[in-house]
Amino acid sequence: MSFYLLTSSSTHRNSVSSPLLRLPAEVRNKIFAYVNNGLHIFMRAGSVERAMISIKNGTHEGASSVYPLFLFQHTCRQVYNETALLPFSTNEYWYYTIFSLNACKPLFWDPQWDCIRYISFPITIRERKELPVIGNFDVGRLEGLKAFSRLEEVTFYLNTEHPNAERVFGDVKTVLKRYLKEVVSADVEIVYEHRYRETDFVSWPLLY
Repeated sequence: MSFYLLTSSSTHRNSVSSPLLRLPAEVRNKIFAYVNNGLHIFMRAGSVERAMISIKNGTHEGASSVYPLFLFQHTCRQVYNETALLPFSTNEYWYYTIFSLNACKPLFWDPQWDCIRYISFPITIRERKELPVIGNFDVGRLEGLKAFSRLEEVTFYLNTEHPNAERVFGDVKTVLKRYLKEVVSADVEIVYEHRYRETDFVSWPLLY
């Protein structure tokens, strides 16, 4: 991973000419964290689909794609140096299969990968008795969590309009708990969010 060399003269010039870079470092850091937050980064790959990263500003079907990627970092060398790893430590990352996770990992520099803190998964449960408790979710995907050495939080978004949604959600937590204790440390926070309306369901982004 590359960082740009800044000279004392260029740093001084930035601190005089740029309203943003004139701010104290602690204030800039808060601004940078805010700007680089709230994105959802999907790691995709398949048998006929090359490894790629899809970035969205939300998780519902109508969420917009974010492009160019992390445009704010291209402002100047100093901004890049101060924010190079922020998008990886402040946003939610998603992978659909272990295959896609392994295929996409080479797209990251090691320092970027090591900064990933937040991983999320969608679980969709329809009103069909023959489906297992956790609906369409493959618990084998949880093995991929071992690849993140600095993981802080795992979020499960439950998509269901099931009439007994709260009971269903409780069953899902019980099943996942058994598997999670094998793949993440006890200090990793496990978060569950329920999406009650289909319009709010977390959707895996389509290729376009």
